[in-house]
Amino acid sequence: MFVERSATRTHLVRIVFVLVGLLPFIALAAWAVLRHSDGHLHALRREGEQMLGLPLHIGSVEHVRPGLLRLRSCTVRSSSGSALLVLPTMEVDLSADEIRLMVPQLTCNSRATAALAEIARAWLREPARFSRSWVIDVRDFHWSANGVEGDEQALAVPADNQSDSQLLGLHIECVAAGDTRAVRVRCNPPSVDEVRVRLTLPPKNLPPLTSDEHSPAANSPAGDPLPEGSSAGRYEISGLIEKPLPVPILATLATLAGSPLEESLSVLGTAAEAYGTIEAIYENRQWSGLARGRIDRVDLAACTAQLPYHASGEGCLTIPQLAWNANRLRMCQLDLVAESGQISQGLLNACTVALGCRAGAAYQPLLPKNNRRFDDLACNVRIDSGGLVVAAPLGRAGSLLRAQGLSLLTEPENRIASERLAWLASPIDTVAVPASAASAWLISVLPLSDRPATDASSSAVESRRLPPNQAKRPSSRDEF
Repeated sequence: MFVERSATRTHLVRIVFVLVGLLPFIALAAWAVLRHSDGHLHALRREGEQMLGLPLHIGSVEHVRPGLLRLRSCTVRSSSGSALLVLPTMEVDLSADEIRLMVPQLTCNSRATAALAEIARAWLREPARFSRSWVIDVRDFHWSANGVEGDEQALAVPADNQSDSQLLGLHIECVAAGDTRAVRVRCNPPSVDEVRVRLTLPPKNLPPLTSDEHSPAANSPAGDPLPEGSSAGRYEISGLIEKPLPVPILATLATLAGSPLEESLSVLGTAAEAYGTIEAIYENRQWSGLARGRIDRVDLAACTAQLPYHASGEGCLTIPQLAWNANRLRMCQLDLVAESGQISQGLLNACTVALGCRAGAAYQPLLPKNNRRFDDLACNVRIDSGGLVVAAPLGRAGSLLRAQGLSLLTEPENRIASERLAWLASPIDTVAVPASAASAWLISVLPLSDRPATDASSSAVESRRLPPNQAKRPSSRDEF
């Protein structure tokens, strides 16, 4: 009897040991093997690719604690397979309503920032795809102005010897409240520098927009920033930047709301840096807003790349006031200053014909050459519904451009029609507008005039409307 009871107890103890001790150990070991398996890594990669919409490579994953992952050797690639972002390490903190990314180091070029902007833009417009908030902290951010496509080593390790810009850090928030979704970007540690893009989604019962080729909005030069099948909603952009920011990054931020400002900023050059304030609203397929600021290291060669005439050098552009309404400029003040550079004689001629500038003492070249060197350039430009005013700063005796102490160009005597600014995008021996895409775009955004053209402007218009073989030519002093 004693032996039977002992055997029963032994069997019971063994069963309890297997159920309580051995099976949990086996389950834990299997779970650990699964978490370190290639299948688990591929599952994480596929989930990341679904969120990003881009190919993603993950070297290894560590489970620091429940909900916190440490990813190593991550590479985000373009659809063509070239590297966009290279992250040696990154931590991902997951919760039911938030995804938090901690990135120790990030190097971006224009292609990478464009890809990131497209992801943020999708986050704004696709709440079903991005149901959780995102918070991204970048400890060290590096901007590479001369990034080479597919150069993974340059993206992973910042080139300290190059003329790259470095920010102390970035803090990015993608949050939602009801029908309003917003992206906020600021420097870290916290400062006054901040850019916000907010989208208020339209009611769900509204039909989606369609691109009708016969509708005026579809043919508008500004266009609708949203693709076919999506509703516009209301975009609000606000920004305050005190520390100069590379213009390509600023242009990328503008793409979050599909702003056509991106193309306008791209002509300033890859090395340009900007700071200032902006308040803009997009509603009913139209942009309105106010801005002011300053842009340093403006590349004159990039500014004139789309023109039939060229200039070179580096300048500074100050914008005391810039206002636009319904996709058109309402008022614009610009102050441009540049030291030493070159300008083609054809551009000098175009300024005299199109803008009414007067030839200075050094206007006629001593030798028949197309490019002219200048010592300095300074001009103040004001555009509003009353027309265009081009003037020289005080103390320059009306000279806009000087070479060897003599004036190349002198300011116009009168205000002119703002449409004549578009003539600079057309060769002087052709019909003024629309002779090119650049001139057509300028006409579409310049203020509508509320004053009749002067006699001088009217005669100039008639001369530009003549056929090329009958157009009035400049005087002999305007020839080159």
